[in-house]
Amino acid sequence: MNPSPSNKNRNDSCDGVCSSCAEKGKCDDPKAQQNEVDDRLSRIRYKIAIASGKGGVGKSTVTVNLAAALRSLGYKVGILDGDITGPDIPKLLGIEDQKLVASPSGLEPADADGIKAISMALLLKSRDSPVVWRGPMKMAALKQFI
Repeated sequence: MNPSPSNKNRNDSCDGVCSSCAEKGKCDDPKAQQNEVDDRLSRIRYKIAIASGKGGVGKSTVTVNLAAALRSLGYKVGILDGDITGPDIPKLLGIEDQKLVASPSGLEPADADGIKAISMALLLKSRDSPVVWRGPMKMAALKQFI
């Protein structure tokens, strides 16, 4: 049986990454993916979401300042920058020159004076590199970040 065109394209786009991916084989099983996300999120005691339906209202600024305040109180803090197309968290943390590194357990976050951060900006070759993704690709990236 021949794979459908959508499956063929999906597998072709993964070939360069899947061979070394810790999640190899789980891409085809949404239940396994969700279980992995649930397991990882269950290890985080407190989660705070900073969100708005409007751009330019200071979400990144609030996020970084809240993270710094919690870190100064002794909490372990991490930021997952969910802004795939316009990530500013690394710039605000002063770590825009750092890059994310893949490990057997997934992507290792960058460190900004004890604040761990993961962001699309840390994967791009330059700040000017465009990321024009829609829903499914953005969600896949966020799952990888988790």
